[in-house]
Amino acid sequence: MQPIDVRYLIPGMKVAYPIIDGYGRVLINTGVVLTPGYIERLRKLRYQTIYIVNSKYKDLNSTPTVSFQLRQRALDTLGKAFSITSETFPGNVLTIVNEVKDIAQEIVLELAEKKNLLIDILDIRNTDNYTLFHSLNIAILAAAVGIELAMTNDKLVDLVAGALLHDIGKVKIPPEILNKPGPLDDDEWTIMKKHPLLGVELIGGRADINPEALYPILQHHEKDHGNGYPQRIPGNYIHPYAKITAVCDIYDAMTSNRVYKPAYPPQEVFEYISSLGGNELDYKTVQIFTRIIAAYPVGTMVRLSTGEAGYVIKNYKGLPARPLVLVTHVNNRKVTPYEADLARNLDVVITGPVSEIDLIKENLAEFV
Repeated sequence: MQPIDVRYLIPGMKVAYPIIDGYGRVLINTGVVLTPGYIERLRKLRYQTIYIVNSKYKDLNSTPTVSFQLRQRALDTLGKAFSITSETFPGNVLTIVNEVKDIAQEIVLELAEKKNLLIDILDIRNTDNYTLFHSLNIAILAAAVGIELAMTNDKLVDLVAGALLHDIGKVKIPPEILNKPGPLDDDEWTIMKKHPLLGVELIGGRADINPEALYPILQHHEKDHGNGYPQRIPGNYIHPYAKITAVCDIYDAMTSNRVYKPAYPPQEVFEYISSLGGNELDYKTVQIFTRIIAAYPVGTMVRLSTGEAGYVIKNYKGLPARPLVLVTHVNNRKVTPYEADLARNLDVVITGPVSEIDLIKENLAEFV
């Protein structure tokens, strides 16, 4: 399967991975052939990327980070948490937190089973359910970092539970501020910056949750240089769980389409986060994060410095920008496919992704 930007979908392409909404409900299942109606619906719902079948190149096999079933259950649980109003939340917090802890344990167990864990798949999500998709993605990324740091199971569960609930304080932010299709003014921004404290007020002291799991909620917007919020504390006072959540939060937010801002390509965000280590973000955490995140996920079409272009078919842990590429074009002309291993040939670099719609149209037969 291959990731395709929803803007470039063409009738006849076949869905390779179920498309679900923010509550875990299946909208379009695996194997469905896309019609103009389906494509229009996906665009109206503001989906970003979906996976389609590439029948010609069998090497484009991305493995979901967590199972489809777990993703469904997690989104359903998060949907319940974020749909509870601030007035009714205290009476339901114990049930919700217990469900969140169960989901956290399942995420940890699934990821811990993977050898040489590497995140090299794009998430399927839409803008309208941004908070739910975002919270789940943060939790998965945080779990991967924690596993790389060899955390114990109990610590991993606390980290992931806190990451799942890191934005729960937003249930007390007025919807007109939360969903504003543009920059916030000073007064609105002052209100928005309260959501970490509001989240701790909702969860802390009312549920069977380890106090350390509250740190991702409280401190995920604090910065190592001390100019973050809500408490403006420097790095030596920021909890390790919060440092991990902060890195994951920035990565997922920047690679997501927002109401007011389009997504940045993963490789650009990867480079940006790398530049923040030791300044805004904890240096060690950034180093670990960039070991387990692929700058170019499997299935991404890329162009090389040699004029070659093709698909990323394998990423190497610790070498995020030097994948194995299946070359299909040279100077925009089709060639018999062959492999270019950038981990071995250090003279060749990726100059950027190929997203031109004309090239996708040219190769439509590969996707039907």
